[in-house]
Amino acid sequence: MAHGALGCISAIALFGGTSLYLAGRATFLVLSVRCVRPEQFVAPVVAVLLLPVGRHLPALAALGLLTAFLAALLGYEAWTRRASGRTSRNAIK
Repeated sequence: MAHGALGCISAIALFGGTSLYLAGRATFLVLSVRCVRPEQFVAPVVAVLLLPVGRHLPALAALGLLTAFLAALLGYEAWTRRASGRTSRNAIK
């Protein structure tokens, strides 16, 4: 383990916890709204696939990698929702 690199347990907690959150969010949307795009089930898998890379990075860089992934996911979801014409106001109606 390099100086400042995440350990195995820390990397699993960081990336695995994020993956669990994303999987839980997708499952909640399936059970409540019954309208989920397939990419929402791909996001937890990508978070787990980032784990081996993040394990060898310094802790702050691993957190930055995960933050960049989540920001890209958020931007993609906002872009696809805007492109399909669905907004939060339309979803409530």
